[in-house]
Parts: sequence; structure tokens; C-alpha cells
Amino acid sequence: MIKEIKKNLPSGYRIYKRSIQKTDRSTFALVRTPEDEKYLYCLGQQYDGFQGGKRMKEGVLYPLTPNNAFILIEIFPFLKPKSLGINNPSFGFGDRLGVATPGHVRAVSSHNNIIPIFAQQSIRELERTKRTPEEVISCAVWGVFQEGYKDGFGADADHLKTLKDVDRVAPYGFTMFTCDPSEYVNSQAAVMSRKELKKEFDVINEREKLEKRYVDREFKVGSLRLKFSEEELMRAAVKYYRAIKHAENMYRYIKSRVKGEFDFELSIDETEEPTTPKQHLFIINELREAEVHVTSIAPRFVGDFQKAIDYIGDLDEFARQLEIHVEIAQAFGPYKISVHSGSDKFSIYPLIKEYTKGLFHVKTAGTSYLEALRLISRIDPEFFSRIFHFALERFEADRRTYAMTTDLSNIPDIDRLPVKELPKLLEQNDARQVLHVTYGSVLNQKDRDGNYLFKDRLMRILNDHEEEYYELLIRHFARHLDPLS
Repeated sequence: MIKEIKKNLPSGYRIYKRSIQKTDRSTFALVRTPEDEKYLYCLGQQYDGFQGGKRMKEGVLYPLTPNNAFILIEIFPFLKPKSLGINNPSFGFGDRLGVATPGHVRAVSSHNNIIPIFAQQSIRELERTKRTPEEVISCAVWGVFQEGYKDGFGADADHLKTLKDVDRVAPYGFTMFTCDPSEYVNSQAAVMSRKELKKEFDVINEREKLEKRYVDREFKVGSLRLKFSEEELMRAAVKYYRAIKHAENMYRYIKSRVKGEFDFELSIDETEEPTTPKQHLFIINELREAEVHVTSIAPRFVGDFQKAIDYIGDLDEFARQLEIHVEIAQAFGPYKISVHSGSDKFSIYPLIKEYTKGLFHVKTAGTSYLEALRLISRIDPEFFSRIFHFALERFEADRRTYAMTTDLSNIPDIDRLPVKELPKLLEQNDARQVLHVTYGSVLNQKDRDGNYLFKDRLMRILNDHEEEYYELLIRHFARHLDPLS
């Protein structure tokens, strides 16, 4: 079949062999032109709906647009994102640049017990990268098609805060919806006086029902017996009741907008205080009362889950708390325990595997972007230095939405580093965090003429050295997936 495709293409075209797929009327493949542009090639009878076709000797070349990706999904159902459910562990591969999926596919292919999410982007990331939800889906689809991957994958619309956020993503085939109700969480509940707490609790419409459901009632959770005092109930309700109601509204809204099965995740990790076992129990029990079916919950764990670096905290205490959260998930679900900001948390992966018994979801985002910068530092050191200097300038502004303890004084002076030492900045925690959180500024900075200062050149290098980028991703994610498998 490769010979037949080559025969009908001009010389110099490269065929991605794993992408070749046949129907009863046509043959499809992803090809690369001598100018290093990728196209979908269709040889044989053409299908309706594809746009922008360029006719060749035989067959047609189509650009890799979202429209053409969605047409291809209809032809090859293995390209359609699916609901993950709870029967297998899962792993989210965030891709802020839209070119990492082939590397992600290769990384996960040797870990077939883990179901991947290849299309994952939060609303914050969409705003900072200026990407659209359909782009996120289509880039993942083209990457899956390029690799001929048929084992199934999910698509996560991450950290949705409003119903308008749902409207932005629902039409494009996302199968996982992560609700972030953090704006409805009252973080002051932990430090309120009893008088203040009572005042806040008394305005809750269902307070009498809550008292009957929890006060002096013992809940059996695995080997644990959890019992709420009146004050413990009030603190849990004042902190989370409005957030639970918001999650309930979002769940019902998603259900009205999405056809077929979907995964619903509740993210309560972006709070100042760790989620206590009783708070977790309160949240899931109220969701059950409202008939909200969750696939996963992301608690706020003990310790620090800072961006781009390993876990900071007491591993024994983390393991103890994780075990309790898992017991609650087993007793009131089952559902998965989700670990957010999960990239590069190498010290806790063995604990996640051990204590969850496979009922976990790990979510990563910016670590693939950092591997792209690692490649840039090797291929074009001068360009990498410019990106790093700009990132340092933008860091204080861009870090405001992240909880980090970055110390800029720990970062070596890049101007004094030998060229061969530049990649080592990707191993230094403070430098990693600077590069991690400034991605939006780097990708969107323009010169006086309106041209991108960094993005176009960065993407061109990744395109020219795509196999090297994939190899970096494979090695990097092996460090994540091997301990979890």
C-alpha cells in the first residue's frame, strides 16, 4: 500500500506509515511535503465534508484542520474520544502546543493498562494559549491518526468554573468534564468562631436536613468510623455547601448538553487547607443525595503540589491521608481519586499505585511544554536564552494565579552558563517553574510589526525536529508511567 501511495505523490513526500488506514472505498494516510507541511492524503473515492482539498495525480491532499479532523472521526471511530469510566487507571497528557500527541501515544503504548487522555486543556490554558476547544480535540485526533493508535482515549475539558465554560467545550466531543467550584468554597470556614460559623450555617436552606443526615451519625468507611459533631458539620457545610450546589448545577447542565456517556470530575484541590476525611465524606454524600455521578474527585492533599516539580511534604503523612481518601471513594462510589498538578511528582507515584489499587487519575499539563523547551535549548541555545530572559521578566506577573515558593536567586546566571549547560536549567526547580508558568506570555508576545516574537520559531523547530521531541516525551513520561503501571 505504501508503494501505491508513493506512486501517486510527487518525489520528496514522506508517508507516516502507522497512519495508513483503509476503508472499502479509499486509503488514507498522513503525509509530509518537502516543505515540511503535513496533510491528510486520500487515495480513491472521496468523502463528502472534507475542505480545502488539493488534487494530486491521483487522490487529494487535505489540510489538517478541525473540520477535516471531525470528518475523519466519522470515517474511523477509533479517533473519537470516549468516556473512561472507573475500571482502569487513567492519565491526562496536557498539550499546550498541539504537537505532542504522537509522543504521548508512544509513551503510553507500552502501558496498556492505563487509559490516556490526549486532548486536555483548562479554560485558563485556552485563554493563555489563544487556542480553541475544537483545536485541542483536532490536534489530538491528528496525533492519534498519525500513530495509528486504536486503543481509545479521552478528552478532558479541564477546570470548568461556569456554565458558559461548558457551552464553550460541549459541542466538540469532550468526554470528561472537570468542575472547579473553587470560587464557591468558603475558605474562612476553618478559622471562623463558632458564632460566625453558626450565622453562616443558619442561612443554608437545607440546614435541618443536613443536621439529620450527619450530626451524631456514625459512617462506616472501610476500617474507619467517622462521626460528625455539630461544629464539624457546620464547618464542612459552610465551606463546601455552595460549591456542591454549583457542581450539581453544572453536572445537570452538562447532562443536558452532551449526548452519550461522559465522565464528571469534581476538583476541590485548589483550596488553602487540605481536604479532611469528613469533608470528603460530606461532599460525596451530598452529591449522591443529588444523584450526581462522579467518575473522580481531586481532593486537596497534604503537602505542596507546586507546578513542574516533585511533591513537597511528608510522604508518610501523604500515604496515610491518601489511604483514607481511597477508602471513602470505595465506600461511597466507587470512583477514582484524581491527582492534579500531577506532573513530575515522581516520589508519590508508587504510593498512588499502591493505595488506589488502580482507581486513580493523574493529570499533567505543562511538563510537555517544558520538554519542548528542553529541545529548543539543545537545538538553538541562543533562542532558548532569549525565551528564558523574557520568562524571567514576565514571571512575577504570571505567577499570581499559582501557589509556588520559587526563589529566583537560586537560578544560575544564564549569560554565564556554557551552551552545553543550558539544558540543565530544565532540571533546576526554580528555573522550571519560571518557564512553566510563563508559557502564555511566551507564546503570545509579538513585535512591533505584529509578528510572534517566539511562537513561530519555536513551532518551526519542533516541526523540523519532531522525532527528537517525541523521544524526549517518551523518556520523560516513562518516569511518570512506569511507577504507576
